[in-house]
Amino acid sequence: MTRISLTILAAAAIMAAALGSGCQKTVSTDLTSTKTAVDRPESPINADAFLDIARFHASFSTTSTKIDGSPVAGVVNHHALASDLLTGFFRTLSKSRPDIRRIIILSPDHYKRGTDAISVGSFDYTTQGKLVRVDQEAVSALAEAGAGRGSRDLFVHEHGVAALVPFLAREFDSVVIVPITIRVDIGRERASEFGETLRSLIDEHTFVVISADMSHYLREDVALKNDVSTEDWLRRFDADAIGKANDDFTDNGPSFVTLFRLLEKMNVKPTFQKLDHSISSRYGGDKLYTTSYITGIWTK
Repeated sequence: MTRISLTILAAAAIMAAALGSGCQKTVSTDLTSTKTAVDRPESPINADAFLDIARFHASFSTTSTKIDGSPVAGVVNHHALASDLLTGFFRTLSKSRPDIRRIIILSPDHYKRGTDAISVGSFDYTTQGKLVRVDQEAVSALAEAGAGRGSRDLFVHEHGVAALVPFLAREFDSVVIVPITIRVDIGRERASEFGETLRSLIDEHTFVVISADMSHYLREDVALKNDVSTEDWLRRFDADAIGKANDDFTDNGPSFVTLFRLLEKMNVKPTFQKLDHSISSRYGGDKLYTTSYITGIWTK
């Protein structure tokens, strides 16, 4: 065989190897891309979609002070109209409990999208360019204990969780959350039992917040009168009254039943300290068709 022939064969071999390598690389890349697409977690939920952006930024000037005692649980509105109340709540909490590393959120399942009366969310959130992660181990533990795993469709629409995220993220730099929705049609017994289940998650760096708006769709005077009763139930841990409450008083009665049972299992009976009380008509809303808000913290 001539030197020219050998040269041609060698060149052909090199080209074949290069082409073969190129084809293999292309296939490998495709397979890797497919695997990545399957294994990659779903994109975070955009919590900013639930904000009133102007009110959110304006609320930054809201003042707050540290409260007496050690906060163990709280209640705050999810109606972003009252952004100043949300800011005031989480700012007071951060000043009073800067050690908090995990926040359990008990929200209504407003649209009954959960296939179970209790649903836990495993989807992270983004807000103002910041990622707020979900405590996946806690979510798995609750699911193993009998709670349903909520779909993305549930949590991407649930403002009871998402509306709180921008405010808590602004006040707590490295907090993780445990999003939970509770349907209004849950039985009293199961709502109470879930409080016992949550006990296993409570440590010195965990805080429980109930996301709740109070009276709905009533005249201003009627709503404010009903709020007097609701605040009394919160102070007295009246699970019977608030567990039976409808939208005339609160949209999240069952979560209070859960919380009160949790506090009982923790062997604490804290004091309720009201932070704010307001109503949508004070923000320019219709006085004949209102939503009211009570925010506060239970301290021991």
